[in-house]
Amino acid sequence: PSAGHRGSDPAAYPVAVQAWGRASVRLRELRRGTADVIDVVAPGQLRPLVEAGTQVLPRDPLGVLYVGMNLDHPSVRSQYLRQAIAYAVDRPRIAGSDVFLEGTRLAHDLVPPSLGVGDEEARRYDVNPGRAREFLGLAGYDGEPLEFLYPAGTARPSLPEPERVYAMVAHDLGAVGMHIVPVPVPEDQDYLHAVVSRPTRALHLMGRTGDYRDPHAFLEPFARSGRAETGYRNPRVVEDVDAAAAENDDDARRGLFRRVVRAMALDLPALPLVYPISALATGPRVASYPTSPQLDEPFSRVRLTEG
Repeated sequence: PSAGHRGSDPAAYPVAVQAWGRASVRLRELRRGTADVIDVVAPGQLRPLVEAGTQVLPRDPLGVLYVGMNLDHPSVRSQYLRQAIAYAVDRPRIAGSDVFLEGTRLAHDLVPPSLGVGDEEARRYDVNPGRAREFLGLAGYDGEPLEFLYPAGTARPSLPEPERVYAMVAHDLGAVGMHIVPVPVPEDQDYLHAVVSRPTRALHLMGRTGDYRDPHAFLEPFARSGRAETGYRNPRVVEDVDAAAAENDDDARRGLFRRVVRAMALDLPALPLVYPISALATGPRVASYPTSPQLDEPFSRVRLTEG
């Protein structure tokens, strides 16, 4: 075993991790026996996999896919324009599309509902193209180009087909009069670095998975450590996030997080799209695989069939 491996040694050695961006390639390699496990099972693959007796392992939903907004951009800085985006995007259509597995839900907040800090009083944005155009007028938007970054040629549990999700969002924004400029980021580039290092960006697709089952994992990056992603600055939100981190009373802590959720629904540093479901498929050599909503799936817990 490698001296750089963290934790217990894998049950199977060596372990090779291969990046195949296309769902069809992953399925082909599983069928050939080249791959023992494939991640990000596409909805169209689910039925033939099950019919073939392949083990498909869904993960519990603990992630969110969103459109991040660069508040340092001269146009996106306007809250009216961000609200126009929120009213323009047909998020129910995205949630119900065949990009995502059944069980994927429309997201109103940037925190998955299982963490218990959703707030019914938080601002909601139903699909309303007419209102979106009205807010564009209030923003003084006059057709300026808006760069929209998305990862290309890759798949992630929160974003199985980035090109298709981008196309749906861009279509809706274009339909209300926004000039969207696609900026695909190749798979061999660090996507987050590409986002934060491009000052001219207006929008980007991003997914976040909870490192642990706590709202802090979803809200703190917008307020502090990951603020470069959106340029979001709200001192009250920072204060509440810090207070929640130090609060021992569960009810008081949830109350602070709910206040942050309400503030971010108004400020819109990001527009939540869906709470995605992801799944893996395993080949005949794999007896068990440790699925985790946090994606904490150590190879040392993989068990192989005998023989």
